[in-house]
Parts: sequence; structure tokens; C-alpha cells
Amino acid sequence: EKGKFKARSKVGKQAKARRGLLTHDPRTYGYRYREGTYRVEEAEALVYRRMVDMALSGMSPEAIARQLQAEGVPAPRGKKWYRATVRRILKNPAYTGTLYLNRYDAEGVKAARQRGRKAGSRIRPRESWIAVPVPPIIDRDTWEVLQERLREMKSGRRGGRVYHYPLSGLLRCGVCGAPLHGNAGRSRTGRVYRYYVCANAWERSNTDRARPVAKCSGGMHRADILEEAVWAKVRAWLEDPDALVRDVADDGAVQ
Repeated sequence: EKGKFKARSKVGKQAKARRGLLTHDPRTYGYRYREGTYRVEEAEALVYRRMVDMALSGMSPEAIARQLQAEGVPAPRGKKWYRATVRRILKNPAYTGTLYLNRYDAEGVKAARQRGRKAGSRIRPRESWIAVPVPPIIDRDTWEVLQERLREMKSGRRGGRVYHYPLSGLLRCGVCGAPLHGNAGRSRTGRVYRYYVCANAWERSNTDRARPVAKCSGGMHRADILEEAVWAKVRAWLEDPDALVRDVADDGAVQ
């Protein structure tokens, strides 16, 4: 009976979405939910447009978060603006007038987390998404230019110089299992070093949707050393393809 109720509820929500109505409140910054529709929250919309202007002028999401925090602008949830919060908002296509429902598949995620396992939602094939019109806050062309600027920033642009991190998001922390991301640091002598840092290296404050994550002790890792180790392994596999088969057979995954 529980399964039947869940299936009927899902079908009903999808039918409602195809009629152009929201099935729930996605809690999108700049909007307020009311009876299946969104209306623009003008005060937050002004902040969003300012965030867009700052990003287009060259400010990074981290710098934008610091600026908003310094000015006392209320954060979407919690008491502080974070780089990830700013980036998530700026990458959301809903502000161009279309919000997609049925985009994520969270089946089994809650049960897995209750058992202490790491789990996250999976993105469904695009043909399964249901487009629901919402009031636009910026035009599509501006949003596309914004996305290109964000991609440039993510590639490692710092003060006119670009630092590349080809293994960013591919490496995993040996302590907590979180992905490693690229970051540049400067020594006392002024020399710049590239590092890979655990995503959980810094503690996140509690919000309505996220539990605090303890600071990971995995530390920072020299990018040149890690990259050379990975390329050496790849070169060894290219020279001896059977070695890759043996590694997978021995460990069940490439180490």
C-alpha cells in the first residue's frame, strides 16, 4: 500500500508539473512560493542582479560572498554567505525563466544516509526533466555570458594568471573520501605553489539542509607531485596494458 501511494503521488506531481505548476517549494533565492507558482522577491532579486554584475566584472564567488557578508546582506539560509552558495545561485538556470522539476533522482538516498553511507542524488536524463515557467530575473544571453565567466574562474584564474588543476574533483581524500580540489598558495618568498585540498578541509556551519562537517585532517598536497604520480601510473599502463587488468582484478578498482 505504501508503494502504491508513493507511485500515485509521483504520477500526480508529474501531471501537475506538466500543467506548468510547481509541485513543491524548491526554495530558490529571489523567489517566493505560493500555491504552485513563484513570484519574484524584489529585494532578493536586486541582490541577485548585483551578484551577476560583480561576477561579470571579474569578482570570484568567494570574493562576492565576502562582500555580501561584510555588508550584512542576509544569506539565503543560515547566518553566512559561502562561495559554494554564491556559485550555486549564479549557476541556476531558473533565473532565465525556466525551472526544471524531476531533474534529480533521490531514490534510496535517505535510507543510505541513515545507515551511515555517503549518498547523493543522481541527475536523470534530460528528456525526463519537466520545464515549469517562472518569472525571469535576467535574460538568457546574460546568463550564458555569466556561465562562461564562471568556467574561466573555476579553471584557476587568479590575478590575471591561470593555474590548471587537471585532477580537480577526480582525486579523493585518503582520510574522509571527499574530492580534492585545486588551490594556489604563495610562500613567504613570493613563490606560488599549486595544491590539491580536501573539500572537507574547512568546517561548514549548520544550515537547514546541511549538517556540519568536521574539519578533515587530510591536509594540502603538492599538485606537481600528485600529478606526476598519476601520469607515471598512466604511462605504465600504456606501456603494459595487462598491468591495468591486473590492478583492477587485484583491488576491484584502480588504485
